[in-house]
Amino acid sequence: EEYVRYSRPQAYGNHTDVAWASLSDGRRSGLLVGGDLDVSVTPYDELARAEYDFQLPLVRNPGWVTLHAAAGETGMGETPNSVLSEYRVSATEPHEYTLTLRPLTAKEIRAGGVVDSTAAAPCPPDVAVASDGELQPGQPEPVTVTVAARCVDGLSSTDVTLAVPEGWTVTPATVDLGRVDSGTPEQAVFTVTAPASTDVGAYDLTATLTATSAGFPTRVRADTTIRAPLPPGSHWVS
Repeated sequence: EEYVRYSRPQAYGNHTDVAWASLSDGRRSGLLVGGDLDVSVTPYDELARAEYDFQLPLVRNPGWVTLHAAAGETGMGETPNSVLSEYRVSATEPHEYTLTLRPLTAKEIRAGGVVDSTAAAPCPPDVAVASDGELQPGQPEPVTVTVAARCVDGLSSTDVTLAVPEGWTVTPATVDLGRVDSGTPEQAVFTVTAPASTDVGAYDLTATLTATSAGFPTRVRADTTIRAPLPPGSHWVS
């Protein structure tokens, strides 16, 4: 209903500063998406593949719709002006973006997709990885993963793993935190050892949490970078 017949097919119908949006067939099923969104819905998969509007049937899956939930728009309406710098999503800087997805309840579907604020919803926790930022090759280094539940129901069946570069060792393989109550963060402590031959440089460590939140399975990843310094007695030469 919001389709705009541009001379060259492109994004249309975008809604900014959206807290939630829902899709429903009006009868039996539907999906809620929540977050800080730019959101639109289109029957076309990849508008950019169509040079002219008569080619749109070639980029459409009959009976399907595509939900676009993005951190920002690239610009639309065939305007010659680019997105202002303060609204751009940089391709060279770290960026975090979180979406919450859950099926609509029968009550919400009957209400035309209007969200019931009392219905259970996924509530991903905050996860942070910390170390002192540096490790000596061949020596064990503690790495701490802190988990904080953001909703009153807390978390259950909470497991944490830590992925390290190939050839490194990490113990234990998994930390079982069990239940994590709201307002009471829990910590998983790992011991990481890099081979004695590890070269100087920066290395990524990735923690992965799996848990159950309000009856929904949740999976959250968090990263940190740790550095291997020059061996003792070594100096840079240029």
